[in-house]
Amino acid sequence: MKVGEISTIEEKKCYTKVMKLLVVPSIGRKEDNANYFLAQEIINMYHLHGAEMAVCAPEDCGIHRATIYPSPMLKTGFFSLGSKSSPKYYTEYLWQRKLTSASYLKEDTTAVRDAIIHFQPDLVFDLGRQSALIASKKQQVPVWSFVSGAMFRNKEVDSSYIKGINETLSEFRLEQILHLNELYAIPEKLFAFGPLVTNPFPESFTIHRLGSMGNFIEDSDDGTKVSIFLGDVKERPSKIKTIIEETFLGAPYRVEAYYEGCKVGHNQNIHYLDCFKEENLKGCSVVIHDGNEFIYNRSTILEKPQIIVSDGSYLRSWVASSASRNGFAISVNEKELGVQSIYEAYRRILVDDYYFDNAHEFSNQFKQLGDLTKLLEFH
Repeated sequence: MKVGEISTIEEKKCYTKVMKLLVVPSIGRKEDNANYFLAQEIINMYHLHGAEMAVCAPEDCGIHRATIYPSPMLKTGFFSLGSKSSPKYYTEYLWQRKLTSASYLKEDTTAVRDAIIHFQPDLVFDLGRQSALIASKKQQVPVWSFVSGAMFRNKEVDSSYIKGINETLSEFRLEQILHLNELYAIPEKLFAFGPLVTNPFPESFTIHRLGSMGNFIEDSDDGTKVSIFLGDVKERPSKIKTIIEETFLGAPYRVEAYYEGCKVGHNQNIHYLDCFKEENLKGCSVVIHDGNEFIYNRSTILEKPQIIVSDGSYLRSWVASSASRNGFAISVNEKELGVQSIYEAYRRILVDDYYFDNAHEFSNQFKQLGDLTKLLEFH
């Protein structure tokens, strides 16, 4: 299923009036951004059930079936952060990428506030945008947030990391905070994906758990293909291509690959893609990816063992650690990315039913938590 297409879900008449819902996702490069995919899936589902949808995002965000209210986008090049260490904590990640700089956050909060004023939503969905929380509180509109346990790992951080947030709160005449966690007292509900063992949270948070970041999808019967998605790996495209071809070229199965700078085409059994599409996960024996939460979630739903390339950053390392700890993935350090590390991980998975058995078990655990249509029960 391509993002933007509506899957076949039985339509329900859920509302006595048309609900107006505003989605506020944190979107970088839409080709491989988990919040982009999740935002589109939420919009698809609610649109199918009769809601009026809007999104506050950059004008070229590529979101369909929703009115777009434009927001600023940081002009940060993909490789411009390569010299910096991978942020191990969420607050550090936001600060390093200037997402909590006062200038950006004030502009972004103003954009979200303007969208709320003009669209008059009944509810705001926050997907990783602190501006959504600040604007919703200022306008006294209910907000639901989608979160990950990776965001709340315990770490005392320098107060300078939240200086921009506090300047923005003061600008909008709201109370300042001492820790980023305090912002997440604003949402009426917090949602996370996956069972407790894969996505734990501090006990102080009340978390509503869902299984799938979309609707449940059916796999194809082939099961020999390898799908590779490395859009967030900070390595030269030529080197990634060389690793893929030295590992898989000439193999008796299809390989599909996407990475930043990938050029569409094919070389024997290897097919290079222009972007990630969910349909590429079907028929795989193994999925190799960079810890993208959406790809991780959908691969787990489809019972796919995974090889996860982690750079030690707060979210990618969290995903890789969780999946490997629970036995349905092998984690590969990005600094050690090469033919030997990828092939050895691939070989280990193919020769050991342990990974396939655990992939089956955790797929069932995720499915038991329901898909996005479970959100309808909370209205």
